[in-house]
Amino acid sequence: MLPTMRTPSKGCLLVIVAIFVYALLSNAWVVDDAYITFRSVSNWHDGFGLRWNVGERVQVYTHPLWMLIISLGYLLTNEFFYTAIAISGLLCVATIWLMLRLLSSEDKWKFIPFVLLLLGSKAFMDFTSSGLENPLSYFFVVLFYGPFLLSSMPAPIDSRSLRHYVTYFGLIASLAFVNRIDTVLLFAPALSYIVFKSVRLLKWRLTGPILIGAAPALAWLLFSLVYYGFPFPNTYYAKSAYIGIAAADFLRQGFAYYINSLAWDPPTLGAIAILLVLAIREGNAKIRCGAAGLVLYLLYVLRVGASGTHMSGRFFSVPYLLAIVLLMALPISRRAGTAISALAIALIFFCPMSPMKANTGDYHSGGEGTGSGRNGILDTRFLVQRHDGSSLFNFERMKEMPNMRWHDEGRLFHESPEQVKVGGSNAAVGFFGFAAGPNKTIIDTFGLTDALLARLPTRSVNWYGGHFERKIPDGYEESVRSNKNLIVDPDLRAYYGKLLLVTQESIFSSARFRAIWELNSGSADSLLRAYAERH
Repeated sequence: MLPTMRTPSKGCLLVIVAIFVYALLSNAWVVDDAYITFRSVSNWHDGFGLRWNVGERVQVYTHPLWMLIISLGYLLTNEFFYTAIAISGLLCVATIWLMLRLLSSEDKWKFIPFVLLLLGSKAFMDFTSSGLENPLSYFFVVLFYGPFLLSSMPAPIDSRSLRHYVTYFGLIASLAFVNRIDTVLLFAPALSYIVFKSVRLLKWRLTGPILIGAAPALAWLLFSLVYYGFPFPNTYYAKSAYIGIAAADFLRQGFAYYINSLAWDPPTLGAIAILLVLAIREGNAKIRCGAAGLVLYLLYVLRVGASGTHMSGRFFSVPYLLAIVLLMALPISRRAGTAISALAIALIFFCPMSPMKANTGDYHSGGEGTGSGRNGILDTRFLVQRHDGSSLFNFERMKEMPNMRWHDEGRLFHESPEQVKVGGSNAAVGFFGFAAGPNKTIIDTFGLTDALLARLPTRSVNWYGGHFERKIPDGYEESVRSNKNLIVDPDLRAYYGKLLLVTQESIFSSARFRAIWELNSGSADSLLRAYAERH
């Protein structure tokens, strides 16, 4: 028989937190994609504007709020690698600390299985850093669902407190949206539930709280539309809007992404699946709202998200945390909590890809130990740690981080007389572009940072997640080099002319706003279709 779990002492809590911090440091790394954001931030701080190539306004990052936080950190440290890891670590510690505070005194014992379950998930721990926005998404999940599910926030007793209640949850969901647009799916059912429950009492007075709550999202979309000319990041257009790949192919890649996670990280999807069953059977209306958000997001990953990344587990890390928060809200007994903790400890010690083994010889990567799986899905953190130099455990006293080849090649380009480069290093542009500096222009053949190529169909049949290679149109490289529209195809030349107005013309010119309307309303898409049919 398993002993019943007791309320943990302060010493026990400190030990659990210390183990979590060790796991954070063991898995600390920064991925190439993060340096795409870092280059924009660096250019901004150097007075060139929030741009990747300084000659054009293109939103190359998918996480505006995370970008702003990194920018603030860079303002204080003038450094990105350790700054991103430090901010990520602080947010992750703040997330579990907040969960501890939200648990009632009778349920403090749940903190132990909560942290142990997090330590058992490769997806969650892999993205406690990476330089991407996941840690901030973690914080918002607990900031929203902790009060929503654990009843730590006083129930509204009058219309005034109800308005504050609606405003609070609206603001958190809105900030999560600004941090990464697609994560709003995790909050949408719960937010709809809150609004539905409030409308009977507040009626038209609900409009104010809704608008205040939505203000961060609306403000960012307006800024993005005015400054960049488009409401969504360039990666949306590069990975899903214009690429010309059939929906069935997206679904096949999504299925492959799920299979990969089941093979390399079974605790993550296994826990999510079990939680969904428990939520339906045992949960109240609020818990089921959280479960509905999980389902929405998992369907999104299957249909869209999985095709937008090569990083194994990245799109399962945030829903996994939500699943564990929902589990903490279920009426589980202390004996059940003890069993859950024992299972989590077993997974931590015996799973070959356990995050706690990240820097030991016992860690066994997927893909026959290479870190490269089928369908272009990678154990990216492992590859970085073992083969590159952008992991904390690759630190060398005499070398600047990131200490890796792509960054070095970018420095060589920085020192060369050449001004324009097609592709980065092995077509990856993050480290390369950052090291190249603001005076160099890079044409990204994957379209992630290139406004025109993002809107052209991919030329690759054997594409892999997040990377859809484009053919450089005749005359485009010459156009970039000369800062003139020299594209040979007449339809594409006309389309590029409008794009140049949006990305390079004075922000408040009337011609630019006409071009913004034409490009966003779809009235100029016929030019792209005509070009695609010929080429």
